[in-house]
Amino acid sequence: MTAPDTRRMSGAELLTIREALGLTGPWIARRVLTAPRNERRWEADEYQIPDPAAQIVWELRDYAEQVVDDLVDLLRTLDQPGLILFRTDEAYEQCAPTPNLKVRPSYNPGPAYPASWHRAIAFRALERVAGLRIAHFTDDEVRADNTTTRWVRLVATLRHVDMSIYKRPTRLAVRK
Repeated sequence: MTAPDTRRMSGAELLTIREALGLTGPWIARRVLTAPRNERRWEADEYQIPDPAAQIVWELRDYAEQVVDDLVDLLRTLDQPGLILFRTDEAYEQCAPTPNLKVRPSYNPGPAYPASWHRAIAFRALERVAGLRIAHFTDDEVRADNTTTRWVRLVATLRHVDMSIYKRPTRLAVRK
C-alpha cells in the first residue's frame, strides 16, 4: 500500500486512474457523492477536484493494488491457475454471492465493483502470473471434466473481496 497522496489531484490523474481501474465516470461520481457532470468537469480540469474526492480516488487505486497483490499471491500457489470473471455487470449481479444478513445483520459489503473493474484487476494479474488462464463463469472450459486448472472466482465490493477456489465449478449459483 502506498503512502497517502496529499498533493492536489489533476484531471488527467483522475481520468488515468479511473480508466486504469476499469471504472466509469458515473461510478466514480456515485462513489464520491457528486453529480456525474462534476466528475466530467474535474477530468476536463474545468473544476478543481475537492480534496475529499481526490482522497477517495487515491484509496480506490490503493485498494485495487492490494487486491492485485493478494490475488497474485493466491494464484501463484496453484499449479495451473485460472481466474473466473463475469462477462457483464448483469451477470455479476446475478451470480455474485450476497451476504447472509440473517447470520450477520450488521455486515454490509458495500456496493460491488463493476465487471470492468474485475477485468482490469485480472489483466494486472495476468501480467504477473505465468500460465494464468482467464475465463467467464459461463465458459464450458470452466466446467470441463478433463481440466486440471484450479479456478479462482474473483468477487469484490468496496469492503469485501472473495477469492474462492474451485477444482471444477459445476454451477455458480444464479439468482432468479
